[in-house]
Amino acid sequence: MHTKTDERLVYIIGIIGTLAILVLNLKSGFSTDSIWAILKDLAPLAVSILIFKGLFHKPDFKKAANRAIAKVRETHKDIFYESVLRGEKGTEECLFFQKQQPSFIPLSELRKGVLEIRISYGTLANFDDTISPKDSAEEKDNRIVNKQQLVKRKTIEVLQKAGAQFSDKSDDNTKKEVAVKVQFLSNSKYDENLVKVIDNVICLLKES
Repeated sequence: MHTKTDERLVYIIGIIGTLAILVLNLKSGFSTDSIWAILKDLAPLAVSILIFKGLFHKPDFKKAANRAIAKVRETHKDIFYESVLRGEKGTEECLFFQKQQPSFIPLSELRKGVLEIRISYGTLANFDDTISPKDSAEEKDNRIVNKQQLVKRKTIEVLQKAGAQFSDKSDDNTKKEVAVKVQFLSNSKYDENLVKVIDNVICLLKES
């Protein structure tokens, strides 16, 4: 991934290169030949800058994410809480399950091309009637970890089969409830891929 400093450096070099071409070709005077020489020298420089601009361009995920969110909420309206806003220390926009209303997927991240799927004990309680508040801490941890591993494998499998371009960032996250976190590198079929993953994960949770 390129930084803002890298991007600025490319544009600065482009400006310097353009000025150098103009000075070198006009120092002997303004003529038709000098104009053609300038155009000849500027062409490869312009192509290089356009290529770099394409590399630096960040894909826009927002519209595709909104389409996916609407589709998922309509398809699974029986299991998602009607509100998408909640938070104890501030408001967080998420897909929330109905029972205990645990957060499932943060929507602000989704609109940035980041899919983060959270699996907590509250998540499991939405699909497994054997879940009990009286379960020991060890039982809870084992259930959560096992389900998180399954969810991560399923997510990666679905994205790979769909040919999605993504980077697995799961290990960079320190939150216990995060089962998987992926950064999409392209917005191509982003909404379709999101819907596929979420549908498959929900089916997996229902198999509890």
